[in-house]
Amino acid sequence: MGNKINTGSYIFLIIYLLINLLINQLVIGHPRSYTSTPITITRYSENTNNNINNDNNNDNNENNNDNSTTILKITNIDDYFKQREEFLNNESLRYLGNDLILNDNEIKLNEIIMKLKEKEFNDGFKNPYEFKASRHFFEVVNNITNSTLFHIIEKMPKGAVLHAHDTAMASIDYVINNILNNNNYSDILWYCDNTTTTTILDGINIEDDKKIDEDDIETTTTATPEIVTDTVTDTVTETVTSISDIKHIRFLFSKEKPKKLDNFNDWKLLNDIKKNYDPKIFNDFLYKHFTLFTDNPATDYKDINDVWQKFMNIFLTLDGIVLYEPVWEDYFYTSLLEFYNDNVQYIEFRGLLPKLYDLDGNEHDQMNTLEIYNKTLERFKLDYPDFSGAKFIFAPYRRVDNETFNNYMESVKKFKEKFPNFIAGFDLVAQEDLGNPLKDYIQSLLDLQQSNLDIDFFFHAGETNWNGMDTDENLIDAILLGTKRIGHGYAILKHPKVMEEIKKRDIAIEINAISNQVLKLVNDNRNHPASHLFSDNYPVVVSSDDPSFWNAKPLSHDFYIAFMGLSSAHSDLRFLKKLAINSLKYSTLKDMDLYSAETMWEARWNHYVDEMIKEYSEEL
Repeated sequence: MGNKINTGSYIFLIIYLLINLLINQLVIGHPRSYTSTPITITRYSENTNNNINNDNNNDNNENNNDNSTTILKITNIDDYFKQREEFLNNESLRYLGNDLILNDNEIKLNEIIMKLKEKEFNDGFKNPYEFKASRHFFEVVNNITNSTLFHIIEKMPKGAVLHAHDTAMASIDYVINNILNNNNYSDILWYCDNTTTTTILDGINIEDDKKIDEDDIETTTTATPEIVTDTVTDTVTETVTSISDIKHIRFLFSKEKPKKLDNFNDWKLLNDIKKNYDPKIFNDFLYKHFTLFTDNPATDYKDINDVWQKFMNIFLTLDGIVLYEPVWEDYFYTSLLEFYNDNVQYIEFRGLLPKLYDLDGNEHDQMNTLEIYNKTLERFKLDYPDFSGAKFIFAPYRRVDNETFNNYMESVKKFKEKFPNFIAGFDLVAQEDLGNPLKDYIQSLLDLQQSNLDIDFFFHAGETNWNGMDTDENLIDAILLGTKRIGHGYAILKHPKVMEEIKKRDIAIEINAISNQVLKLVNDNRNHPASHLFSDNYPVVVSSDDPSFWNAKPLSHDFYIAFMGLSSAHSDLRFLKKLAINSLKYSTLKDMDLYSAETMWEARWNHYVDEMIKEYSEEL
């Protein structure tokens, strides 16, 4: 009998649903009906204050029959716009920074900033080509730098930079003006060049299937008169008649003329070379070789491998200059100073930790490099007491065999034991698509976690446009290995489980939007995946990666692009403030060090707000 009753009920229910479906189709199909379109809204009690975060208070909402989410039909146009406003308000509560409450002075500054932002958005909407944040950074960097909004962002206390690489931090202006044009080096700084095109993978010349061994790494990260070996595939002509023909250049400090590099022209003193050219022409030539900057980025770099080849060659070109021990110390101090002057108060930077050399051709071990870092950092903190410090992430090349990788593991343990407060953790660098995936080294990485040395991971992962390849799946391995942050994470939208886990585990994504554009992952930054992360309050920080290689400020240009290109037109001062707060929150600073940094930042922030109101009040 029970079965018969259930069957009858089912038949009745089906007939009822079919009738309602037919009625709904007839109503919805009416061309002038404003009352028929159903929308899904969340019904809140009076006690919820329309706070969308309350949806998360009960993980079992889907299983509870509490009618918290209901499909309502709009009865008139007033109801429609009322519900539309509620919809937008609920969505805006999820924007990054919208959990912050601005004080009276911040509200005044916000009005200034939003007036400027709205003008740029409105002008760009009318004429999309003029919207600076949507175009390639090389095309608009000067326009951005000269804008009032950029000036306000530039002066903002931005907290920390958590993703930068050591030999791409100090400006190329410094390299050229203070080192290459320094008369004190006129009789010890040597130069050579060639006219061939070299295929460079991971910054090292290798055959297609050859893995890099430890010796390969040593010869490319150490520049001494005796051991440097650069290999170029083609034969070159000894005499170069035109500066435009030169493809690669190298530098070296030495008392005596260094040993000739294979397939490069002979070494000559840089000072003698400069005498043959107009100073401006030669400086422009140097800029071309020390940056990726070009007037035609879309055509000059045909694909990601092409631009990475030039990118890695810049590091090789710089090595002979910055790895000279006296220069290394000054370069690092200048890097700290330039970041400090861009209102960055703390840095966590990555590096290969190369061996430095002296004029006699002697090379010094990696512990010596760390000693210089520490000594220089302490000197800088004495000179600038409101600088909160810096930490180092050991980040060697990712395309190596297992033996070399195991040597990495032993090295980072020794570094951490000797410099426990300076070594933040471990990462792997170079072009992710061409490197080995994290899964190749899982056992070694798991063993490192068991060392009880508190060595955290900060993996580059998902710096790719591919989907379902080893590169984007590095995101999964990074999470399973317990990474504290993820560098770039560009492919994250293709992995919903990864997105779920980074929220659950509070793993910050280090966003480097200008880098991603220059290295050909995205053309228009409005399409950058971080736009989604910003819109739904994911744990994120904004960093600059290798700012000197694209003539960017240490952090201000990346903040501008994030604010204007990646965030909503509605995102305001709270968004910028949240980025600064997050940068310290997701750093490795702990306890009193973190408290001190946050307190110092807050004082600088309040002073900044007051000063900007005074300086830009006419914008209201």
